[in-house]
Amino acid sequence: MAPSTQATFDPALRPGTVRRLSASPEALARPNGFRLPLPRWVLITLAVTAAAVAGAPLALFPEGPGEAVLVPLALVAASYPTYPWVRFVWTELLRGADSVGERALIWFLLLTTATAFSLVSVSLVGGAVWLALRLAPSTAALVAPGTPGAVLLWFLPVAVLVAILLLRRPWDSADLAAWHRDRYVVPADLGFTQSHRALNKLQRTTARAEHAHRVLGTHVGLDHALPLLRAEEWRLARECLHLDRLRDRLAGHEIGGVSAQVKEALAPQWKVLEKASRDLDTEVGRLDAFGRKIQAAVDTHEEWVRLQRVADQAGDFADLAARAPSPDAGTSDALTHSLHGAEAARAVREEMIRETAEATARLIREQVGTAG
Repeated sequence: MAPSTQATFDPALRPGTVRRLSASPEALARPNGFRLPLPRWVLITLAVTAAAVAGAPLALFPEGPGEAVLVPLALVAASYPTYPWVRFVWTELLRGADSVGERALIWFLLLTTATAFSLVSVSLVGGAVWLALRLAPSTAALVAPGTPGAVLLWFLPVAVLVAILLLRRPWDSADLAAWHRDRYVVPADLGFTQSHRALNKLQRTTARAEHAHRVLGTHVGLDHALPLLRAEEWRLARECLHLDRLRDRLAGHEIGGVSAQVKEALAPQWKVLEKASRDLDTEVGRLDAFGRKIQAAVDTHEEWVRLQRVADQAGDFADLAARAPSPDAGTSDALTHSLHGAEAARAVREEMIRETAEATARLIREQVGTAG
């Protein structure tokens, strides 16, 4: 079984938050060491908005002071398109560099291209502003520093920047992971092979159910079972983490050799822990068996689809064989047999889907009964 590399999330998390967290697996394993009072993108947005509100009156001052606040803001807004390229170089290229020479080359590439992109962006924005002010006197009169229109000109790029921060949240991966640290479990949290194996089985069962729901449709009942499976995966993953911490604590007491009295005192705790571990393995095994059953149904369905495609084209090959100078009766029989094979596969598929629907309904009843 391949080692698990994904996270198990609290089903109560918002889908958008889960998507953002899933997109940065390295942040899940290594969130920020400290948790900010708010996610960083919120703090940045508040700071930008506060600066805009505080600086807006300066745009009413004529010429010098107004330009002093408008021009830097325009330059910052113009250079923002450079960010996606810098992020790509940093995440995709620089982290994968193996030698000092490669890192130096990538740093040179990053600095030169970022400078070039910024200059192009700033030139385009600056040229547009220059044309607006020089070639359209009426426009210049409306937005020149010292007029109320300058305040709108001040707030427009600020509003765009705040909107980008709210939608993209470009700096918050590690902060978001730290903010929701208690609402997901990653394999790095687990310290024992037994727990890794259990988490892998749980995640595989959920993945199989999601795939089966897409392939087999809603009549199997997996649309109702999936929320229960995700909730059960989360509960058991947390149980794995809890048992791992207890096991690690007990193992720490035995490091370096302990007296017979300490071992005797630890024995009942080990017994309770092993009993809880066996119970957990039983629950995980039950879900894993369900995952294997629905995977068998998916495999049977896909086999039937392939055989049906073969059967659909059997008529063309039968015509081709009939036009041969010396028709072979054995070939005709084999082509007819492929039709029977597709029909037999369809019967097997229907039986497997029926069994899967029954197993799904039974799982739902068991989970609802356990929750009740």
